[in-house]
Amino acid sequence: MSKESVISKIKSRNKWLVNDLVSGVLQGNISALSKAITLVESQSPKDISSKNKLFEQLPSNQAKTLRIAVTGVPGAGKSSILESLVDEIASDTHKVAILAIDPSSPMSMGSILGDKTRMEKLAKNPDVYIRPSPNQLHLGGLSIYTYESISLLELAGFNTIFVETVGVGQSEFEVKQLTDLVWMVLAPGGGDELQGIKKGIIEMADFIIVNKADGDLMSSAKVALSHYKNALHYNQGSGIQKEFFLCSTYSGLGIKDLWSRTMAIKEKFESTDEISLKRIQQKSYWFEKRVMEGWTSILSSNPYFRGKLDEYADILKRSNNTPFFYANQFISDVLRSLPK
Repeated sequence: MSKESVISKIKSRNKWLVNDLVSGVLQGNISALSKAITLVESQSPKDISSKNKLFEQLPSNQAKTLRIAVTGVPGAGKSSILESLVDEIASDTHKVAILAIDPSSPMSMGSILGDKTRMEKLAKNPDVYIRPSPNQLHLGGLSIYTYESISLLELAGFNTIFVETVGVGQSEFEVKQLTDLVWMVLAPGGGDELQGIKKGIIEMADFIIVNKADGDLMSSAKVALSHYKNALHYNQGSGIQKEFFLCSTYSGLGIKDLWSRTMAIKEKFESTDEISLKRIQQKSYWFEKRVMEGWTSILSSNPYFRGKLDEYADILKRSNNTPFFYANQFISDVLRSLPK
């Protein structure tokens, strides 16, 4: 199917067939890509079959892309750094996509999805695609289907992909199982430097970036960066050595250096085939995660399982034993009911 015919179908109807989505994604059509990601993110049971058909028809993803996670506390300036940097690097050789993960409300399941609005300048750049996605209460700073969304972006021709995480702190370890580099963006003067001595996301980050290093905050930014260097000096571990940056989106301080060091590491990855090894490991991780999620979904909708769960919940209300005790009893009871 020609690119023109795909575009014609896009404009002429709202309802898509899976093969239209496949053709559109592979031709880099943004409308088809957006619709495919929307399908992948859908929580509706009626879309499961279409999701399966979509990935059955898409070719194996062999793209040699660079994936960068941008994490950090809210308000540190993750979106500002991306806007300053990406507007400079986006071109025919750097087709850039930004997956911006926003937190979902536990009450309404709604999300603000405001990153595209905050990055107004980038939204007008034809070489940049910005996709806000709700995390749907998934822990780890990501959306449930960020892995699949990245695959679609790579098949559509984007070779530099940023994942801007929710930004809620120490729990965002899962980005390491999805990306090649982790940038941790921090603000000076907010007490964040104390986090440098904790195990967690800061330990896992490859680049520590103290943003807003300008004006009255320059002095405190330098102090914060020094604290991080001292706290993490004896915790480098193996692999990429941690690097530290002072940045300012107002003055441009450190932005070019940040990208220059990223490109140097990318060249090292390509010379050692490290990215291919990462992809194999990441694929295994997400396979196991999807299997466990599938089992949970199957069990939670099984009448026998639900009945047993309600039975034990009722027993727990009338007992002084701990939930841990009855959880183990419940699991043993269910396992005994399975065919040998």
